[in-house]
Amino acid sequence: MKKISNLIIIFFIQVFNESAASTLTKLKALEQLKGRGLRWRQTEVLKLEADAKSSEAKSYKRLQLHFSAKEFLGKVNPLQYGLTIANDGNLIAVGTSGIEGGYLLFDQAISERIDAAESNQLYTHAQSESYQNDLISLMLVQYLNVQKMKLKTDMLSVSKKRANEVLKIASAKVNAGLGVKLDLMRAEALVAAEELKGIDAEMALAKAKQELATTLGQEQLNDDLENLEPILLDGDEMVRSISDPLDHRADLKALKQGVKATQLMVTAAKHDRWPKVLIYGSWGVFNAGTTPFGLAATSSNGLGGIAISMPIYTGGRLDGKEQEEAAKALKTELQESQLRLEAKSQIKLSLDQVRTTRAAVDVTNRKVKILNEELRLIQKKYQSGSGSGIEVTNTLVGVAETHDSNIDAIYGYELAKVGLFKNLGNFDEYFKRGIKLSHE
Repeated sequence: MKKISNLIIIFFIQVFNESAASTLTKLKALEQLKGRGLRWRQTEVLKLEADAKSSEAKSYKRLQLHFSAKEFLGKVNPLQYGLTIANDGNLIAVGTSGIEGGYLLFDQAISERIDAAESNQLYTHAQSESYQNDLISLMLVQYLNVQKMKLKTDMLSVSKKRANEVLKIASAKVNAGLGVKLDLMRAEALVAAEELKGIDAEMALAKAKQELATTLGQEQLNDDLENLEPILLDGDEMVRSISDPLDHRADLKALKQGVKATQLMVTAAKHDRWPKVLIYGSWGVFNAGTTPFGLAATSSNGLGGIAISMPIYTGGRLDGKEQEEAAKALKTELQESQLRLEAKSQIKLSLDQVRTTRAAVDVTNRKVKILNEELRLIQKKYQSGSGSGIEVTNTLVGVAETHDSNIDAIYGYELAKVGLFKNLGNFDEYFKRGIKLSHE
């Protein structure tokens, strides 16, 4: 008997764990986005491409070696050219095979272009991080959409149940000759309206779920989400606690590296006029005919030297290149300044939205409590026969609209929080302060 009770306890523990594991929290959704999201993986590919380009640029300053094989055929005696009878014995093979290489000893322009390539690499990494922040924001907005529509469908189910209760009472009164036919018709219309709202909400919920599933790299969303509820946050205090609110903006980091890269390209264009020094050499085996004993005649050979080149006149090409790079640098600097200004404005606007939407949540919460109590009293009067059906149906409509406004207010508040952390470029703080951690 004791073993059976233990097995029952274990079974219920497993069922509880499975039901708990089926809740897709925001942190779990973030893990799925990073692990399975196709768009996220595309941003990682950008980093790989940038690393490859940087490595390619650095190779210009490294030792270059390659294998070379050359062979020529010729006649031993040129006087035999033109004879009608070819004598293959008069042919001789002359060739060489070996290793050739070179090393760029000095090229200031190449050095600066390599530094620019490294800055471009960091630029792409930061840009990829910015894209990833946009994806996190998109995922959170879609998550909130699912939460909102799920809560609306639940509320509509409650409203429909209340409307059916009113319809039942109105129908009973009319059948007993105590009610008004108009009250019955109003109740029937209210039930039909709630059914239509429920159908629309179910369709919107299905669409929201599919959008979130696609972003997470799934064909469909099978797990339940957390309930939509406001997690209060003091946005002003949080921003004050950050030394530099723009310090985490990946797009600003990217443009900062872009400015550095374009400035290096300007300097490189100027240094294209400087001399370039190349060390080169080769070593191999030289083949020339045969020895008196019929063996291949070979000898080793080597060659080395230094090549110095410096442009004297290029027809204005270098001047044009320098001006082009200077224009790109100025454009990138202006973009960075503009983005920094816009980022500060976005943070201020987001803080205002967090404040106003939080106030809206408080107001609609109070209104919901008042109207729920009003509905309770009016239904009680109507059931006792002293109230009118019109009063009940009007109150039911008002309660449903207030609940809908309350859901929209909570959704707007949570949406404003996502916007604030997106504009700060710091979703790490969002997952510390802006979500319900008790589920994790």
